[in-house]
Amino acid sequence: MERSLLKELNKKSLDAYLSRSREAALKRMYWRGFFKPQYATTLSWESLSGSAGAPVMADVVEYNASAPLKSRRVVQKASGDIPKIALKRQMDEKDLNDYNVLKAMAAGDSNKSALLDIVFNDVTFCYDGIMARTEFLCLQALSTGKLSLDKNNNQGKITETDVDFGYLDDNKADAATTWETASTADPISDIRSIVQTAKENGHAPRYMVMHENNFLLMAATQALKDAYSFYQGVAKNKIAVPSLDNVNRMLAAMIYRHDYWDALNCDQINDDNLALQLFDFGINAGNSRAAKLIQKLVGATQDGDIGPKSLAAINNSDLVALTERYKQERILYYVGLVENRPKLICFLRGWIKRVFHTKL
Repeated sequence: MERSLLKELNKKSLDAYLSRSREAALKRMYWRGFFKPQYATTLSWESLSGSAGAPVMADVVEYNASAPLKSRRVVQKASGDIPKIALKRQMDEKDLNDYNVLKAMAAGDSNKSALLDIVFNDVTFCYDGIMARTEFLCLQALSTGKLSLDKNNNQGKITETDVDFGYLDDNKADAATTWETASTADPISDIRSIVQTAKENGHAPRYMVMHENNFLLMAATQALKDAYSFYQGVAKNKIAVPSLDNVNRMLAAMIYRHDYWDALNCDQINDDNLALQLFDFGINAGNSRAAKLIQKLVGATQDGDIGPKSLAAINNSDLVALTERYKQERILYYVGLVENRPKLICFLRGWIKRVFHTKL
């Protein structure tokens, strides 16, 4: 902080003020969900990247012979200075005069409140501005793999070349058809393909970061509007371009449908309440566990896959009685979790309520 004429602005008061407002401000930021803050003792950074190549096998050699010398992997080091993120606001003569007048009159609560507003409103403005720039940098890095500062998005330092974080080519993908071609592009299929590839590599994507302009292109495609029309239960071409909230709700519903309902073949179970129990337990405890539980109850092979044989065994059972047994087994599962991990007791009531409230 540069020197201030306001006596209320000192290290102690700023620490107290920012401590109270920091958590509320950070909750509005997405970057905290992607990056873990790391304290640095110096304003510099460095990283190591290695080129290990293909795995190397040992050699078979004669007794008393030395082993062939192998080369070490190449290690490169990148380093640089950490630039600061800065924002300055200053009072003009009128603002400073108002401050002096209020300070002289700061006897009543209303005057004190007005005085604090003058002092700390600028602090809030600067703090929020710093967090906004951090958000911009993090989301730009996430969505493009690069950082670029130019005269259009930054008034201070401008990078001569993009800062490239070295995203692997395997982690990059293009749309099958550019979203600018609204009549034939299919962003839902593009997104689903990327998510599927990530899952096959052991990752579970939780967020999708997108520039507003790209979202507008996506929302204007005929494929997305048709999907949203189906989700809303209205005829095609009878609905306007959906908003961000509408698209997010639709995508969430599509994920639940594809990843749980369809994956567990709930449509082929002849009792809706039993299908809902299986679906809900799949969301809560995983599809494999949900499937194996019902397979155990009907005497089917417990392989975690609801296939034709499992479906036949389920639908040939007393479905009402099977639903009740499934609910009981779910509760026993939750009780067992709490017995093994007592700290989970705070969730037990909600889990049991969930079992009984999952019904048509």
